[in-house]
Amino acid sequence: MWPIVAITVLAVVHVTVDAAPGDQKWKFTKSGGVRSSPAVSLDGSTVFVGADDHNLYAVDAKTGAKKWNFTTDGNVFSYPAVSPGGSTVFVGSGDNNFYAVDAKTGAQKWSFTTGYYNVESSPAVSQDGSTLFMGSNDNNLYAVDAQTGTKKWNFTTGDVVSSPAVSHDGSMVFVGSNDNNLYAVDAMTGAQKWSCTTGGDVYNSPAVSPDGSTVFVGSDDHNLYAVDAKTGAKKWNFTTGGYVGSYPAVSPGGSTVFVGSADNNVYAVDAKTGAKKWLFTSGGFAAARPAVSPDGSMVFMGSMDGSLYAVDAKTGAQKWNSTTSDCVYSSPAMSPDGSTVFVASNDGNLYAVDTTAAEPL
Repeated sequence: MWPIVAITVLAVVHVTVDAAPGDQKWKFTKSGGVRSSPAVSLDGSTVFVGADDHNLYAVDAKTGAKKWNFTTDGNVFSYPAVSPGGSTVFVGSGDNNFYAVDAKTGAQKWSFTTGYYNVESSPAVSQDGSTLFMGSNDNNLYAVDAQTGTKKWNFTTGDVVSSPAVSHDGSMVFVGSNDNNLYAVDAMTGAQKWSCTTGGDVYNSPAVSPDGSTVFVGSDDHNLYAVDAKTGAKKWNFTTGGYVGSYPAVSPGGSTVFVGSADNNVYAVDAKTGAKKWLFTSGGFAAARPAVSPDGSMVFMGSMDGSLYAVDAKTGAQKWNSTTSDCVYSSPAMSPDGSTVFVASNDGNLYAVDTTAAEPL
Protein backbone atom coordinates (compact mmCIF):
# COMPACT_ATOMS: atom_id res chain seq x y z
CA MET A 1 0.00 0.00 0.00
CA TRP A 2 1.26 3.50 -0.83
CA PRO A 3 1.56 5.80 2.22
CA ILE A 4 -1.49 7.96 2.83
CA VAL A 5 -0.70 11.64 3.30
CA ALA A 6 -2.53 14.59 4.78
CA ILE A 7 -4.84 16.48 2.44
CA THR A 8 -6.87 19.63 2.86
CA VAL A 9 -10.43 19.20 4.11
CA LEU A 10 -12.91 22.04 4.58
CA ALA A 11 -13.44 22.86 8.26
CA VAL A 12 -14.89 25.83 10.14
CA VAL A 13 -14.09 27.07 13.65
CA HIS A 14 -16.59 29.00 15.81
CA VAL A 15 -15.13 30.72 18.89
CA THR A 16 -17.04 32.00 21.95
CA VAL A 17 -15.43 34.95 23.72
CA ASP A 18 -15.38 34.95 27.56
CA ALA A 19 -16.96 31.52 27.87
CA ALA A 20 -18.84 30.89 31.14
CA PRO A 21 -18.94 27.56 32.98
CA GLY A 22 -20.62 24.96 30.77
CA ASP A 23 -20.38 27.23 27.73
CA GLN A 24 -18.69 26.16 24.53
CA LYS A 25 -15.32 27.85 24.11
CA TRP A 26 -15.14 26.86 20.46
CA LYS A 27 -16.37 24.25 18.03
CA PHE A 28 -14.53 22.73 15.11
CA THR A 29 -16.85 21.85 12.23
CA LYS A 30 -16.19 19.35 9.47
CA SER A 31 -18.18 17.26 7.05
CA GLY A 32 -19.82 14.10 8.41
CA GLY A 33 -20.57 12.87 11.90
CA VAL A 34 -18.11 12.02 14.68
CA ARG A 35 -18.32 8.77 16.66
CA SER A 36 -14.67 8.73 17.64
CA SER A 37 -13.66 10.18 21.00
CA PRO A 38 -11.00 12.87 21.26
CA ALA A 39 -7.56 12.42 22.79
CA VAL A 40 -5.44 15.25 24.15
CA SER A 41 -1.68 15.61 23.64
CA LEU A 42 0.50 15.29 26.72
CA ASP A 43 1.26 19.01 26.76
CA GLY A 44 -2.42 19.90 26.31
CA SER A 45 -1.83 21.85 23.10
CA THR A 46 -3.58 19.56 20.60
CA VAL A 47 -6.79 17.54 20.40
CA PHE A 48 -6.90 14.51 18.11
CA VAL A 49 -10.21 13.07 16.87
CA GLY A 50 -11.38 10.73 14.12
CA ALA A 51 -14.43 11.32 11.94
CA ASP A 52 -16.89 9.63 9.60
CA ASP A 53 -15.35 11.54 6.69
CA HIS A 54 -12.34 9.13 6.86
CA ASN A 55 -10.02 11.62 8.55
CA LEU A 56 -8.02 11.90 11.73
CA TYR A 57 -7.81 15.56 12.75
CA ALA A 58 -5.36 17.50 14.91
CA VAL A 59 -6.95 20.63 16.35
CA ASP A 60 -5.43 23.46 18.40
CA ALA A 61 -6.76 23.00 21.94
CA LYS A 62 -6.92 26.74 22.67
CA THR A 63 -8.39 28.07 19.44
CA GLY A 64 -10.06 25.14 17.67
CA ALA A 65 -8.04 25.80 14.53
CA LYS A 66 -7.13 22.76 12.44
CA LYS A 67 -3.44 21.86 12.49
CA TRP A 68 -3.62 18.96 10.06
CA ASN A 69 -5.77 16.05 8.89
CA PHE A 70 -4.71 12.55 7.92
CA THR A 71 -6.93 10.76 5.41
CA THR A 72 -7.69 7.02 5.45
CA ASP A 73 -9.94 4.97 3.17
CA GLY A 74 -12.68 4.34 5.75
CA ASN A 75 -14.67 5.79 8.64
CA VAL A 76 -12.55 6.51 11.71
CA PHE A 77 -14.67 5.28 14.64
CA SER A 78 -11.60 4.25 16.65
CA TYR A 79 -10.46 6.51 19.49
CA PRO A 80 -6.92 7.84 18.93
CA ALA A 81 -4.15 6.98 21.39
CA VAL A 82 -1.03 9.09 21.94
CA SER A 83 2.39 7.56 22.57
CA PRO A 84 3.94 8.17 26.04
CA GLY A 85 6.47 10.55 24.49
CA GLY A 86 3.74 12.39 22.60
CA SER A 87 5.36 12.05 19.18
CA THR A 88 2.92 9.58 17.61
CA VAL A 89 -0.86 9.17 17.35
CA PHE A 90 -2.28 5.68 16.75
CA VAL A 91 -5.75 5.08 15.32
CA GLY A 92 -7.80 2.42 13.53
CA SER A 93 -9.90 2.89 10.40
CA GLY A 94 -12.74 1.23 8.55
CA ASP A 95 -10.28 0.51 5.76
CA ASN A 96 -8.91 -2.50 7.71
CA ASN A 97 -5.80 -0.72 9.00
CA PHE A 98 -4.24 0.69 12.12
CA TYR A 99 -2.07 3.76 11.53
CA ALA A 100 0.81 5.45 13.28
CA VAL A 101 0.83 9.17 12.47
CA ASP A 102 3.33 11.88 13.36
CA ALA A 103 1.65 14.03 16.03
CA LYS A 104 3.20 17.28 14.79
CA THR A 105 2.92 16.92 11.02
CA GLY A 106 0.19 14.36 10.33
CA ALA A 107 2.56 12.29 8.19
CA GLN A 108 2.07 8.52 8.18
CA LYS A 109 4.78 6.53 9.97
CA TRP A 110 3.40 3.04 9.28
CA SER A 111 0.21 1.03 8.82
CA PHE A 112 -0.78 -2.44 10.01
CA THR A 113 -3.45 -4.44 8.20
CA THR A 114 -5.86 -6.71 10.11
CA GLY A 115 -8.08 -9.44 8.70
CA TYR A 116 -11.38 -7.56 8.64
CA TYR A 117 -12.58 -4.48 6.79
CA ASN A 118 -13.69 -2.38 9.76
CA VAL A 119 -11.37 -1.62 12.70
CA GLU A 120 -13.40 0.05 15.45
CA SER A 121 -11.23 -0.90 18.43
CA SER A 122 -9.17 1.81 20.06
CA PRO A 123 -5.50 1.00 20.59
CA ALA A 124 -3.65 0.93 23.92
CA VAL A 125 0.04 1.70 24.28
CA SER A 126 2.43 0.01 26.71
CA GLN A 127 3.86 2.26 29.42
CA ASP A 128 7.32 2.20 27.87
CA GLY A 129 5.85 3.06 24.47
CA SER A 130 7.34 0.00 22.77
CA THR A 131 4.16 -1.94 21.97
CA LEU A 132 0.72 -1.13 20.62
CA PHE A 133 -2.18 -3.42 21.54
CA MET A 134 -5.36 -3.38 19.43
CA GLY A 135 -8.47 -5.44 18.96
CA SER A 136 -10.04 -6.21 15.61
CA ASN A 137 -13.31 -7.41 14.15
CA ASP A 138 -11.35 -10.40 12.82
CA ASN A 139 -11.57 -11.83 16.40
CA ASN A 140 -7.93 -11.07 17.26
CA LEU A 141 -6.01 -9.00 19.76
CA TYR A 142 -2.75 -7.84 18.18
CA ALA A 143 0.53 -6.70 19.69
CA VAL A 144 2.53 -4.56 17.28
CA ASP A 145 5.91 -2.86 17.55
CA ALA A 146 5.03 0.80 18.09
CA GLN A 147 8.07 2.04 16.17
CA THR A 148 7.81 -0.15 13.07
CA GLY A 149 4.29 -1.61 12.92
CA THR A 150 5.67 -5.15 12.88
CA LYS A 151 3.44 -7.76 14.47
CA LYS A 152 4.76 -9.32 17.69
CA TRP A 153 1.86 -11.71 18.34
CA ASN A 154 -1.90 -12.15 18.04
CA PHE A 155 -4.38 -13.74 20.42
CA THR A 156 -7.58 -15.20 18.94
CA THR A 157 -10.96 -15.15 20.70
CA GLY A 158 -14.31 -16.53 19.63
CA ASP A 159 -15.71 -13.27 18.29
CA VAL A 160 -15.16 -9.54 17.77
CA VAL A 161 -12.58 -8.06 20.15
CA SER A 162 -13.02 -4.84 22.15
CA SER A 163 -10.55 -2.07 22.89
CA PRO A 164 -7.85 -3.36 25.26
CA ALA A 165 -6.48 -2.01 28.55
CA VAL A 166 -2.97 -2.60 29.91
CA SER A 167 -2.15 -3.46 33.52
CA HIS A 168 -0.23 -0.78 35.40
CA ASP A 169 2.91 -2.92 35.62
CA GLY A 170 2.71 -3.62 31.89
CA SER A 171 2.63 -7.40 32.28
CA MET A 172 -0.95 -8.08 31.13
CA VAL A 173 -3.44 -6.89 28.55
CA PHE A 174 -7.15 -7.10 29.33
CA VAL A 175 -9.65 -7.32 26.49
CA GLY A 176 -13.32 -8.18 26.04
CA SER A 177 -14.88 -10.25 23.27
CA ASN A 178 -18.33 -10.84 21.87
CA ASP A 179 -17.86 -14.48 22.84
CA ASN A 180 -19.01 -13.27 26.31
CA ASN A 181 -15.55 -13.33 27.88
CA LEU A 182 -13.06 -10.94 29.42
CA TYR A 183 -9.50 -12.15 28.81
CA ALA A 184 -6.16 -11.48 30.45
CA VAL A 185 -3.25 -12.02 28.07
CA ASP A 186 0.48 -11.97 28.73
CA ALA A 187 1.77 -8.72 27.24
CA MET A 188 5.10 -10.21 26.18
CA THR A 189 3.99 -13.53 24.68
CA GLY A 190 0.27 -13.27 23.90
CA ALA A 191 -0.48 -16.35 26.02
CA GLN A 192 -3.83 -16.43 27.82
CA LYS A 193 -3.56 -16.06 31.61
CA TRP A 194 -7.26 -16.34 32.43
CA SER A 195 -10.78 -15.71 31.16
CA CYS A 196 -13.91 -14.57 32.96
CA THR A 197 -17.29 -15.44 31.42
CA THR A 198 -20.27 -13.08 31.54
CA GLY A 199 -23.81 -13.59 30.29
CA GLY A 200 -23.48 -11.43 27.17
CA ASP A 201 -21.19 -9.73 24.66
CA VAL A 202 -18.26 -7.79 26.10
CA TYR A 203 -17.48 -5.25 23.41
CA ASN A 204 -16.48 -2.29 25.56
CA SER A 205 -13.06 -1.60 27.01
CA PRO A 206 -12.14 -2.69 30.53
CA ALA A 207 -10.80 -0.28 33.15
CA VAL A 208 -8.14 -1.08 35.75
CA SER A 209 -8.26 0.18 39.34
CA PRO A 210 -5.47 2.60 40.37
CA ASP A 211 -3.86 -0.08 42.56
CA GLY A 212 -4.00 -2.60 39.71
CA SER A 213 -5.90 -5.23 41.69
CA THR A 214 -9.25 -5.10 39.89
CA VAL A 215 -10.54 -4.97 36.33
CA PHE A 216 -13.97 -3.44 35.69
CA VAL A 217 -15.96 -4.26 32.56
CA GLY A 218 -19.55 -3.99 31.32
CA SER A 219 -21.54 -6.66 29.47
CA ASP A 220 -24.63 -6.96 27.31
CA ASP A 221 -26.15 -9.00 30.16
CA HIS A 222 -26.88 -5.63 31.90
CA ASN A 223 -24.07 -6.04 34.43
CA LEU A 224 -20.93 -4.21 35.44
CA TYR A 225 -18.34 -6.71 36.71
CA ALA A 226 -15.38 -6.35 39.06
CA VAL A 227 -12.80 -9.06 38.39
CA ASP A 228 -9.59 -9.95 40.22
CA ALA A 229 -6.75 -8.84 37.93
CA LYS A 230 -4.45 -11.71 38.93
CA THR A 231 -6.88 -14.64 38.91
CA GLY A 232 -9.92 -13.63 36.86
CA ALA A 233 -12.25 -14.44 39.77
CA LYS A 234 -15.42 -12.31 39.96
CA LYS A 235 -15.48 -10.01 42.97
CA TRP A 236 -18.98 -8.63 42.39
CA ASN A 237 -21.45 -7.63 39.72
CA PHE A 238 -23.80 -4.66 39.63
CA THR A 239 -27.02 -5.00 37.62
CA THR A 240 -28.49 -2.11 35.60
CA GLY A 241 -31.72 -1.89 33.63
CA GLY A 242 -30.09 -2.25 30.20
CA TYR A 243 -26.99 -3.47 28.42
CA VAL A 244 -23.77 -1.84 29.58
CA GLY A 245 -22.19 -0.52 26.40
CA SER A 246 -20.29 2.25 28.14
CA TYR A 247 -16.64 1.88 29.11
CA PRO A 248 -16.23 2.20 32.89
CA ALA A 249 -14.24 5.07 34.42
CA VAL A 250 -12.59 4.92 37.84
CA SER A 251 -12.21 7.86 40.22
CA PRO A 252 -8.63 9.05 40.85
CA GLY A 253 -8.68 7.63 44.37
CA GLY A 254 -10.10 4.32 43.15
CA SER A 255 -13.17 4.33 45.41
CA THR A 256 -15.85 4.71 42.72
CA VAL A 257 -16.60 3.29 39.27
CA PHE A 258 -18.77 5.30 36.87
CA VAL A 259 -20.56 3.59 33.99
CA GLY A 260 -23.45 4.25 31.60
CA SER A 261 -26.27 1.86 30.70
CA ALA A 262 -28.85 1.57 27.93
CA ASP A 263 -31.48 2.29 30.60
CA ASN A 264 -30.43 5.99 30.15
CA ASN A 265 -28.69 6.09 33.54
CA VAL A 266 -25.11 6.70 34.56
CA TYR A 267 -24.23 4.91 37.78
CA ALA A 268 -21.67 5.55 40.49
CA VAL A 269 -20.77 2.21 42.09
CA ASP A 270 -18.59 1.47 45.11
CA ALA A 271 -15.41 -0.09 43.70
CA LYS A 272 -14.93 -2.46 46.66
CA THR A 273 -18.48 -3.66 47.30
CA GLY A 274 -20.43 -3.06 44.07
CA ALA A 275 -23.06 -1.07 45.99
CA LYS A 276 -24.79 1.77 44.15
CA LYS A 277 -23.83 5.25 45.34
CA TRP A 278 -26.07 7.23 43.00
CA LEU A 279 -27.54 7.29 39.52
CA PHE A 280 -28.02 10.15 37.08
CA THR A 281 -30.72 9.97 34.41
CA SER A 282 -30.27 11.71 31.07
CA GLY A 283 -32.58 11.85 28.08
CA GLY A 284 -30.75 9.06 26.23
CA PHE A 285 -28.20 6.26 26.43
CA ALA A 286 -24.83 7.33 27.80
CA ALA A 287 -22.96 5.04 25.42
CA ALA A 288 -19.40 6.27 25.98
CA ARG A 289 -16.94 6.31 28.86
CA PRO A 290 -17.49 9.11 31.40
CA ALA A 291 -14.55 11.41 32.13
CA VAL A 292 -13.55 12.31 35.68
CA SER A 293 -11.95 15.66 36.49
CA PRO A 294 -8.30 15.50 37.67
CA ASP A 295 -9.33 16.36 41.24
CA GLY A 296 -12.12 13.74 41.19
CA SER A 297 -14.87 16.23 41.99
CA MET A 298 -16.85 16.09 38.74
CA VAL A 299 -17.93 13.53 36.16
CA PHE A 300 -18.58 14.46 32.53
CA MET A 301 -20.73 12.26 30.29
CA GLY A 302 -22.15 12.44 26.79
CA SER A 303 -25.64 11.20 25.96
CA MET A 304 -27.63 10.13 22.93
CA ASP A 305 -29.95 13.04 23.78
CA GLY A 306 -27.25 15.32 22.33
CA SER A 307 -25.94 16.76 25.59
CA LEU A 308 -22.73 16.76 27.57
CA TYR A 309 -23.52 16.64 31.29
CA ALA A 310 -21.39 17.73 34.25
CA VAL A 311 -22.34 15.93 37.47
CA ASP A 312 -21.06 16.13 41.04
CA ALA A 313 -18.96 13.00 41.57
CA LYS A 314 -20.05 12.55 45.19
CA THR A 315 -23.78 13.19 44.89
CA GLY A 316 -24.73 12.77 41.22
CA ALA A 317 -26.30 16.24 41.20
CA GLN A 318 -26.19 17.98 37.82
CA LYS A 319 -23.94 21.03 37.63
CA TRP A 320 -24.66 21.98 34.03
CA ASN A 321 -25.18 20.61 30.54
CA SER A 322 -23.97 21.72 27.14
CA THR A 323 -26.15 20.86 24.16
CA THR A 324 -25.22 19.75 20.64
CA SER A 325 -27.58 19.13 17.74
CA ASP A 326 -27.18 15.34 17.45
CA CYS A 327 -26.26 12.22 19.42
CA VAL A 328 -23.06 12.21 21.46
CA TYR A 329 -21.42 8.80 20.96
CA SER A 330 -18.09 10.26 22.00
CA SER A 331 -16.35 9.92 25.35
CA PRO A 332 -15.29 13.31 26.74
CA ALA A 333 -11.58 14.06 27.19
CA MET A 334 -10.11 16.47 29.74
CA SER A 335 -7.37 19.05 29.30
CA PRO A 336 -4.41 18.32 31.61
CA ASP A 337 -5.31 21.28 33.86
CA GLY A 338 -8.98 20.28 34.03
CA SER A 339 -10.24 23.64 32.71
CA THR A 340 -11.70 22.28 29.47
CA VAL A 341 -13.55 19.17 28.39
CA PHE A 342 -13.52 18.16 24.73
CA VAL A 343 -16.38 16.17 23.24
CA ALA A 344 -17.47 15.26 19.71
CA SER A 345 -21.01 15.00 18.38
CA ASN A 346 -22.64 13.26 15.45
CA ASP A 347 -23.61 16.76 14.30
CA GLY A 348 -20.09 16.97 12.82
CA ASN A 349 -18.54 19.17 15.51
CA LEU A 350 -15.78 18.83 18.05
CA TYR A 351 -16.55 21.04 21.05
CA ALA A 352 -14.37 22.62 23.73
CA VAL A 353 -16.45 23.30 26.84
CA ASP A 354 -15.52 25.33 29.93
CA THR A 355 -15.52 23.11 33.03
CA THR A 356 -15.29 25.70 35.81
CA ALA A 357 -17.69 25.05 38.70
CA ALA A 358 -21.16 26.50 38.23
CA GLU A 359 -24.61 26.41 39.75
CA PRO A 360 -27.02 23.78 38.34
CA LEU A 361 -29.11 24.89 35.38
